Amino acid sequence: DLCMRYKRMGYTLICTPESVVYHVGGGTLSSQNAFKTFLNHRNNLLLIAKNLTPYKAIPLIFSRLCLDALAVFKYLINKSPSKSLAVIQSHFSFYWHIMSFYFWQNTEFKKLKTLTLVPKKRITLFKLLYSTK
Repeated sequence: DLCMRYKRMGYTLICTPESVVYHVGGGTLSSQNAFKTFLNHRNNLLLIAKNLTPYKAIPLIFSRLCLDALAVFKYLINKSPSKSLAVIQSHFSFYWHIMSFYFWQNTEFKKLKTLTLVPKKRITLFKLLYSTK
């Protein structure tokens, strides 16, 4: 995400092969956690929308929609319905974010002071539904 933003701002990206990077890679949530699946899918869609032009982003998001539909069936076959639901909800959340952003940019809509992009109750409900405990 950071490299994509710097490149868009006109910076030249340089790779240093001698460098070593240590990355925990999602150390707070296990790979079995459906909430992690939700975050991975949703955040990848947001990364595409945020860093690519609409001409590049729209076909790629459509491709992701098709591939994520296959992932839903894979999770169902592997008896992980919570992960299937997480993938579906990640798309709904993404489209909600996009619509909210569009309406927020509209000057008439800015007059509404009660807009909340992601209500805390929805997040809490999601965590309750998909907690591994």
